[in-house]
Amino acid sequence: MGIRSGDPGNTPAQGVIYDGEFFGDDWGILTPGCRCRGSGRKVDCVIKTSSLERNKLYLVGVLKVLYSDILPFMNGMALHASSLVINGRAHIFTGSSGAGKSTISTILPGKLVADDFTPIFLSAEGPIALMSPFVTWEKRRYQQDQAFISTINNVLQSDIWAVKEFDTGVAVSRILENTISFSDAPHVKQALLDRAIDFSELVSVRELKFSLTPPSMERINGLFSGAA
Repeated sequence: MGIRSGDPGNTPAQGVIYDGEFFGDDWGILTPGCRCRGSGRKVDCVIKTSSLERNKLYLVGVLKVLYSDILPFMNGMALHASSLVINGRAHIFTGSSGAGKSTISTILPGKLVADDFTPIFLSAEGPIALMSPFVTWEKRRYQQDQAFISTINNVLQSDIWAVKEFDTGVAVSRILENTISFSDAPHVKQALLDRAIDFSELVSVRELKFSLTPPSMERINGLFSGAA
C-alpha cells in the first residue's frame, strides 16, 4: 500500500505531507502491524493481511507520528484538546486526561470540531482549528471541519471558579504542555516553540477552573453563550 502526499501548499487537513528534510532522507517505522519507510516525499506502508482491522490502528498511529511532527513546519501544531464551535468561532479546551475537556464540550451548546486530538493552523486569514484527519467517516457527519479560533482554555477541575488570562510566557508554556509531538529533534522543538509563540499572540489563552456542580455549569454556559 503506497501513500503519497498532496501539494506542500495544501493545508494540513488535506493530507499528511512528508519531506525528507524533516526526518532524514531515509527513515523507517516498524510496528507489529505495519512497516513504513520513506524517502523524499513518498511514504510506503505495508499492512499485514492477518487481523487487518487491528493493524489499521498501527497504521493510524504511524500517520499520527508523521502528521504531528510535520505540522510545525506548515504553520500548525497538534494539541491534546477538544474543540467546539459556538457562534461561529472555535473554543479549544486543553488539559490533562480527566480534566474535563470532553465534559465541557458535551454540555456546551455548539458543534464539535475535534475531540482529544485537535490540529490548529495559522492561515492567512487567522488561526484555525481543524477536524482531525483520523476521525472515522461516521463521526465526520456530526462534526464541523474547521473554524477560526477564539480562545484556548486550559481547564482544571477545582472548588474555586476562576477565569484568568495568561500572559504571553505562561500562554506559550501551556500550549507546549498540551502539544502532541513524538520527536526530540532540536529543529522540531524549535518549530513547535515558534508556533506556540505565534498562537499565543493571536488567540486568547486562559485558565478555566470549574467544578461539576450546577452553579459552575451555569457559569460556563454564560461564559461561552455570548462568546464571539
